[in-house]
Amino acid sequence: MRRVRWDGVLPDLTTGSPRQQAWAVDIRNRYVRARWGDKWQFAMSDMDWARLTSLVDAKWWIDHRDDVAQAFEKQEPRQERRRPEQYWPPDLTARTPEDRRKAMKIRQALIDSRWGRKIPPAVQEALNRLTDADWWLRNKVGDGRPMAIDRAFGDELPEHDRRMMALPKGPYVPPHPGPCEEQPDYVVTHAAAKKIATEHGDLRLAPRPMDVPVEQRDSCCFSRGWRAGEAEGKQLWISRKAAELRRGNPRGTGADEEARLAMWRMERHLDGHG
Repeated sequence: MRRVRWDGVLPDLTTGSPRQQAWAVDIRNRYVRARWGDKWQFAMSDMDWARLTSLVDAKWWIDHRDDVAQAFEKQEPRQERRRPEQYWPPDLTARTPEDRRKAMKIRQALIDSRWGRKIPPAVQEALNRLTDADWWLRNKVGDGRPMAIDRAFGDELPEHDRRMMALPKGPYVPPHPGPCEEQPDYVVTHAAAKKIATEHGDLRLAPRPMDVPVEQRDSCCFSRGWRAGEAEGKQLWISRKAAELRRGNPRGTGADEEARLAMWRMERHLDGHG
């Protein structure tokens, strides 16, 4: 049976020694898995959820380890607790119901294989934007190489999130004559992304959306310009940060390394890692 992720979902136990808490958590997890299965967050009722999240006493679980089911049904919830909010991708627009069904299956397969239930904010933003079923159907095949949909979706993400996908590298063949770099969409997007990344270090810190017409955002040139502009802007941000560090400490060394470290910390913070 696939293991259930408990961290960050059920509350920590508040009483008992560390050994008692570990024992009680194991009893609780075994009971939840046996009664509701892997999809326990969705299978249990609101009342059962309130009961479960109110039982934070390690002693209770240990004392009732041989009759948890009966004791659990008699337990009255001491407080109301809301279930953790789950992100649900938006509905897709399609020409036919069959196209919509196929596209949603492709999207869900990508989400399950890459992120499961812990979907990063930048990925959520891309999913909210890519609501055209034709995009998913078209990029499922892509250029015919393996992981076409993964690489196409990666083009829609900021540089850091794309690196986390560990996508294969290879030549890109645009669906238009000439390289993307020569197309108007690329020039506009590249300039906008570069400006934001230079000023803020990351596109996710932009005070407002990029000033690019909506009709241009679905093109391959938009994605490539966005990526290239962001990469160049990040390098300029690092150079500017290093220059500031040198001015503050003219005799100091390692300003470039400290600036790159500041960039890394910022990206981790935006990814929710503190």
